[in-house]
Amino acid sequence: MPGLGYGGHGQHFVDYGHYEEFEDLGVGPAEYGDVSLSFRGLPMVFVFAAAFVATGYYLLFVFDPRGKKRAYAETAKAQLESAWPAAKEEEEEDGGGGDREAADPRTRAIVSCMLMDNPQGRIGGSMVFNDASGDVCLYGGLGGDGFLDDEHVYDGEDGAWVAMSQNKGGPEAPGPRAFHAMLYLGSVVLVYGGATEARRTYKGNRKVEDYDEAAYLLNLESGEWFKPEIAGAPPPARAAPALAVYKDEAVVVFGGRTASGFANDVWKLQFPRPEDPDEAATLAWKRVHIDDPKPPGRDGHAAAIVEEQLIVFGGGDEAGGALCPPDALEVLDLSLNTWGLVECGGEGPRAQRGLQAHAVGDAGDVCVVDGDGAGLFNDVYVLRTARDTLNWTRLALDWRSDWTMVPGTRTGHCSCANGAAGTVFVFGGEDQNGVVNNALLVVDVATAVGLAENKPSKPSIWRRDS
Repeated sequence: MPGLGYGGHGQHFVDYGHYEEFEDLGVGPAEYGDVSLSFRGLPMVFVFAAAFVATGYYLLFVFDPRGKKRAYAETAKAQLESAWPAAKEEEEEDGGGGDREAADPRTRAIVSCMLMDNPQGRIGGSMVFNDASGDVCLYGGLGGDGFLDDEHVYDGEDGAWVAMSQNKGGPEAPGPRAFHAMLYLGSVVLVYGGATEARRTYKGNRKVEDYDEAAYLLNLESGEWFKPEIAGAPPPARAAPALAVYKDEAVVVFGGRTASGFANDVWKLQFPRPEDPDEAATLAWKRVHIDDPKPPGRDGHAAAIVEEQLIVFGGGDEAGGALCPPDALEVLDLSLNTWGLVECGGEGPRAQRGLQAHAVGDAGDVCVVDGDGAGLFNDVYVLRTARDTLNWTRLALDWRSDWTMVPGTRTGHCSCANGAAGTVFVFGGEDQNGVVNNALLVVDVATAVGLAENKPSKPSIWRRDS
């Protein structure tokens, strides 16, 4: 089962972009229809000109429904050319194909973008892919109204989002939160940790957060949340940890930010063992005791498990800066409970915080969406682990010259993956101008990880296992 990691940015949100705008004003960046705009730092003449153009396109949307996509495409192209001039230059250089210079299909990914009728934009949300139904489930995050507790399901059959009733979740639903972790566990979905409140202290005017230590399960059949009975003392409450599923035995938790700082502890939420009748109905927390050396504490990292190895990607602490050499990765051998640095070849992700990592394919590959970037979209990498050495491949992104499929870069986004089909879903995030995005992106890496023998000629926003 794929290992999933979800990250956040900075202790007490001090280092996170424009968090103060959400907390102090209680509102997020202005959003106009399906297109989020930002005029920060532009002369007023451009603001008025943009407003005039936006009004014209609004009238097209209202009175010319058949021209909606055309109008949006032209608007999106104009915005992108203004915000990222290099994007236009890149299109002209490669003939309009977006990063098509790579001849080897194993170095290319196809990006699709769904812009209409999506949930509210957010940072610090979490989502999972339901292997059984082929749906994507999104929960929580930090939006214009503060901490969110909304639940949305993207229906693969209808190609549309469905907002789930908050009352249906029951009294044991997780409640509003952001920078939590979320995992698909077969018949249930796990939500763990997260920041549930942020405020300023009266003395020192410091931002502080409240964290949750509880684990919540969503019954996928009934749609109801419940807090399971768990034996053992739980880990200290935390936000922005990295979680991954280890075989059919346990969920592994590493790091995160806590009330006492950045953690580097490792815990297992052990599953019930059917062969042991005494433990048939009980989950259990167990701290994994590991001898030194250990990696530094962190948040905003990601993790994935390949066989017996928990591979950690990025992360940061209050001091900032890299916690791991650029040509190596921190790996925990779960069979020996020992940490080590493993050298890797190729050029890996630049960002430290906000990475997303998912095991994809059947050859031990891990797809990593960078938490940083410039231009058309965040960089996407594949870490190949099948050989004796780890090797990075930076994928060229092919958006097929469709300007509606060019979302720009962001951070604070969440993601999930259909690992068997080589499809990664990315939602939300904040761009370099502080605008919170609500686009759903689909990054098709099937060819890059050797899964797509009979691929359709045109990419789809949704592709199932079959």
